[in-house]
Amino acid sequence: MVRTRFGGRPTSTVAVIATFTVVSLFGSAAVGCTRTRDVDLSDTTSTTIRRISDDRLADAGSVASAEAVGQVQALVNRLLGVDDPCAILNENAIQDYTLDGSSLASSAVRRALSSGVTAVYNHTINLIPQDDSTMIAALRVQRETLIDVLDVVDRYATNPTSNEAANQVRTLVTGEEFVKSAEVISLWLGSNCL
Repeated sequence: MVRTRFGGRPTSTVAVIATFTVVSLFGSAAVGCTRTRDVDLSDTTSTTIRRISDDRLADAGSVASAEAVGQVQALVNRLLGVDDPCAILNENAIQDYTLDGSSLASSAVRRALSSGVTAVYNHTINLIPQDDSTMIAALRVQRETLIDVLDVVDRYATNPTSNEAANQVRTLVTGEEFVKSAEVISLWLGSNCL
């Protein structure tokens, strides 16, 4: 059995996908944030951020965004088509997956990733024997933490090198509850997936 390791800790494939994209984002020069689109351009200030057209397919950046959304959705669909939690939680499920971190500048890609992570975790939870409350709880912790991580990514999309954002992500993924859930998942994989 192959166990996925991230940051020296065993974790699930879905966690690796989300964390990979977060790391990619904070290492790239991304722009765009859904929360800044509501700024009235007539009331500009020194902190006003220009409107970004990343959700429209009119320019080349949006075409790349649409392709990245397609890549994320293809991976999500592939994982949702698997009825074996061991196969979903094993790193082999994503070994050929790559996503350019700069594509996370697009709010459409961030939304696709967030909804995909939620869908894959929910699907995996449904595949786990329902009497295995410890594993189900661990997957729920991972799901919620990674959604929180992706929320940080969304909030800091216009400033991907922000120390504050990096600190928030680090706090989330090194928190006691998240680390314990990763350990539970690793033990479950070792016991149930040979």
